[in-house]
Amino acid sequence: METGRIWKVKLKAYGWFYRGTARRSLAVAFPLAAFTALGSEDYLRDLLRLAAQCYPTIGLAADAGFRLLLRREEFYFYHNATCGTKELYAVSFLLSLLCSTPFLLLSEYL
Repeated sequence: METGRIWKVKLKAYGWFYRGTARRSLAVAFPLAAFTALGSEDYLRDLLRLAAQCYPTIGLAADAGFRLLLRREEFYFYHNATCGTKELYAVSFLLSLLCSTPFLLLSEYL
């Protein structure tokens, strides 16, 4: 298989994995941030800041626990695309940081 074609398959696999990871991470991060920011004077600013911090860390950890405990067979699909588990989570963490950084910066200016 050509090198360019391998990378094309890997990039698609990263996208599919991140799409599933993002949904679960957001489902964990936003309610946790909303509950934590309840007693705050500036609720919106703290909600954005906490959600931007929880999304790449706690949300990704919750998704990892869910997938590793309950949906382990899902990784065989990604392994066939020559993507390892550590590699998938490293790329997801970097993409989560890239997505949450603008919200973190925005919360500083509100």
